[in-house]
Amino acid sequence: MFLSRQKYTKESFLKEFFETLTPWLIKRNEFINWNRIFNSLKKKEWFLIDLKNYDLNNTNKLKIQIEETILALDNPQKFIQDIFILLWNTRNFFVSDQDNVIFKECLESIKNWNKKSAKQLAEIIVEVGFKNVLIRENLEDYFVWLLVWFESDKRKNKWWKEFINYLRPLLENIISKIEWLELIEEYKIDYEWENTTQSKKVDFAIFRDWKCIVGIEVNFYTNSGSKPTEIKRSYWEVNRKLNEKWIELMWITDWFGYNMMKKSLWDAFEIHKNTYNYKMVKKYFENDLIEFIKNTNA
Repeated sequence: MFLSRQKYTKESFLKEFFETLTPWLIKRNEFINWNRIFNSLKKKEWFLIDLKNYDLNNTNKLKIQIEETILALDNPQKFIQDIFILLWNTRNFFVSDQDNVIFKECLESIKNWNKKSAKQLAEIIVEVGFKNVLIRENLEDYFVWLLVWFESDKRKNKWWKEFINYLRPLLENIISKIEWLELIEEYKIDYEWENTTQSKKVDFAIFRDWKCIVGIEVNFYTNSGSKPTEIKRSYWEVNRKLNEKWIELMWITDWFGYNMMKKSLWDAFEIHKNTYNYKMVKKYFENDLIEFIKNTNA
């Protein structure tokens, strides 16, 4: 256990954790990427105009028109992809109780002039309810607000990397002040458990003299998550096994999701004392690392 972690009761840890919590890294003007949205709208301008030419009074005729469009295009991939985006499906497949369609396979079939595949896609598009999209008075507005909704997924995928990028310079700065240390990203620490070799994957590992001495796992939460429960379930044994190899496991976690997981964080800290948020790392970890090396001859 690192030195600064030894001073805490659960109550004092939680108090400091929430007082120093970093809610999020995102700036107000980055919350929605309006430039990307309006650039996408501009690229789809003629696609959206052409959709207004379809016959909405006859379902069978609408199916035929979409099928004919698919067959007429040299490469119908963008057309099909854009229609399914309007139907809130951004995946590269469509499944239902009747369908198991992989778009890549379907497109290959259409390129070979397979009318059956084009007909199936047209039927799916119409029967899913594409007419309810086409009757919108302003398809451009519908498309814009659809892209606004999709921004939430982009934020989720982007900000995990951003948190790693935000944390990396701090860790690099800390280890640069201590001789013979090296920071490695995405490392697996092997250990023995019940006569088998297990691996603990960490986001960062600190090496000294070519030996791993600290593994660092990084998580953040903008909502609830399972990691505190996983720690409660398994980290006591993992810590024990890594400590036998003179390796300390450190967990850096942050963001406003913990406002909904106070009890889980409380329980996790009881099992895994080496828990920090970003500002705790900044305040304590350099000295913790120095003391750990001094006391273990790592």
